[in-house]
Amino acid sequence: MARREQSNLTRAFLYSGKLGIILGMNPLSFAATYITWHYSAALIAFWQTGYELLRFLYHFFSVPVLIGTLFSPWRRLGEHQLGRWQLGAWVSSLIVNGLMRLVGSIIRLVFLFVGLLVCAGFALLWPLCFAFWLAGPLVVVLFWFIGFYFLLHS
Repeated sequence: MARREQSNLTRAFLYSGKLGIILGMNPLSFAATYITWHYSAALIAFWQTGYELLRFLYHFFSVPVLIGTLFSPWRRLGEHQLGRWQLGAWVSSLIVNGLMRLVGSIIRLVFLFVGLLVCAGFALLWPLCFAFWLAGPLVVVLFWFIGFYFLLHS
């Protein structure tokens, strides 16, 4: 990527010395800076991102709208009585409109169930992702030592 196409954030990151190896910073200082960032600012951003993703899923499946329109007719389908009042036409209109509301309710309940299931699944998996995030740097160091152990004892 050309220097002019870099974002201001990338330039600020490069100029502030956060990419220690590229700019000649001590690797231990870089590791300390990374660990500090990983367990402070990034941890807060991790939880904020999780909250925003959960909010997105909640609104993606239109949960509030589905609850608010649960008993509305499906796609506004229904029968309207025109002209003067007749008992047969009124009963026919009542049955058709009732069936359309039933179909709408069933379809909305299915979407509502799927949406809430996805939100619940995400809410249950997010702490697992959080645990992986917390263990990430430790796992890298552990694998580094295991690699040296096998390198020296092979």
